[in-house]
Amino acid sequence: AFRIYESHLYLYFKSIRNMSKLTVEEAVNSLHSNSNLLTLLKVIFLVSYRIGSAMIGGLPNFTGQLPYKQWSCMQNSTKCLERVEQGGISRDSFCGVGGETPLLPGLDIIWELDGHKTYAVDWNLLCKREYIGTLITSSFYMGGGISLLFASALFDMFGRVKVIRITQTISTILAFLMMYAPGVWYQLITRSLFGATFLLSDIGYLIIVVELAPESLRSKIFTATLLLLNSGYLLLVLLSYILEDRNYIAGISGAIFLVTLYPLYVMIPESPMFLLTNKKNEVAAKAALEKLSRFYGQEKSFENIEIVEYKGNENKELKKLNLKDNLKDFIRYPVLSIQCCILVFSWFVFAWIFYGLYYNWGEFGKSIYLNYILSSCSDFISLLFIYIYLNKCKRRSLAYLDFVTALALIISLAPINVGNDTISLRQVSSLIGYIANGVVLNANYVWIQELSPTTHRGIIASLSSSSSKVGSMLAPQVGLLFAWNKTATLGIFAGASAVCGVLMLLLPETKGHDLPSQAKDVM
Repeated sequence: AFRIYESHLYLYFKSIRNMSKLTVEEAVNSLHSNSNLLTLLKVIFLVSYRIGSAMIGGLPNFTGQLPYKQWSCMQNSTKCLERVEQGGISRDSFCGVGGETPLLPGLDIIWELDGHKTYAVDWNLLCKREYIGTLITSSFYMGGGISLLFASALFDMFGRVKVIRITQTISTILAFLMMYAPGVWYQLITRSLFGATFLLSDIGYLIIVVELAPESLRSKIFTATLLLLNSGYLLLVLLSYILEDRNYIAGISGAIFLVTLYPLYVMIPESPMFLLTNKKNEVAAKAALEKLSRFYGQEKSFENIEIVEYKGNENKELKKLNLKDNLKDFIRYPVLSIQCCILVFSWFVFAWIFYGLYYNWGEFGKSIYLNYILSSCSDFISLLFIYIYLNKCKRRSLAYLDFVTALALIISLAPINVGNDTISLRQVSSLIGYIANGVVLNANYVWIQELSPTTHRGIIASLSSSSSKVGSMLAPQVGLLFAWNKTATLGIFAGASAVCGVLMLLLPETKGHDLPSQAKDVM
């Protein structure tokens, strides 16, 4: 019996001595080496929630649109007919800007909405009350911007998947509560809470993609995510054109969002990196890796493999670091602080310009639906350039796209007259600027991850995401700037984009370089 025990003991220590050691990233990368159609379809299904989220996020563009170009004079209104003869009806004419008396619906003008219902009309959110409508649109990003300040702490404390599931469940309930909003304050509160929960879960998805996806699949997952997002915007335009009742549009959008959440509860394991780093549970991390291997169709056991966060002395050094030390690093290493400030400011500007144009396409042409179809098609063109950028281009080339955005917006300031019609370069060149800015905004997700050291990645990502949400929150107010001076507003966009281009040229190239693990590794 002793000899049998001795032989088992010998084999046990021999297995320990021969046990291979892998980092979490190496273990995840070992799960998928060759792309196959089934895996790609699984991945697309996994991020399909982006379709419903895009539709809910863009609802105010159509369910609350400002119909300043969709009316005609009533035949018995002398005041309205005289203004048409003098120079046409504009927003100022309707609102009575410049000392004129305002035109009144039902007395001077009649709406031409083709049966479509808009809460801007139902709740009288026009002229002096127009800012309330922009607040409803902004409330989505207001809630999100506040919640993202706590994102890093929540995900590190409770786990990525648990937080995502809770927040997405709440988001689904709120999506249906927004359907039959009886008034302004109800809509403001529910949309703010929806933004807080949804955008928190959305940043969790981005973390999960980085931590669960093999390197060979990350760019494809990122591309699929943007493809589905753009598809959601296009579907919303078509749905809004076909359906007249804004409640039906909101209801169908919520139903699509609910259906696409299924993979979240079934297919995604908890992050092995979180289980190992925060919970110090190697057994659970191995179980998560084995579940992930089944998802990728290459079932694998990690029983005889030691899983570590990082290799060698670096692993011991990183375990000693805490939030307080990480914050002090921003003082110890000025380069880290400068890069963080550039990223935070740039992402604010990118989001402000992108959504400032997106929420105000109605200002660039007569048909709001045609304008948004053009912008959705532009998003697909952006997607093509993003794929090329991620696979072929240097990261610093994003700076040159900022200059393209600035140049396109400068060109958009001049109209060209052809025959009896006015064909404005504004719409075409603004779309070009929108495409270039969209590439920079979305591709910047990758550059931020590559620039940030592992120990500070959560902090920098949370700060950058929060700043972008502030820019998104201010974007609907751009409509008020357009009403003041459209030319000056586009000029401000162009100048801000050029400044970001100059700042981004100061950032180091990261493609082909190892990811920095600590603050001292930042170039």
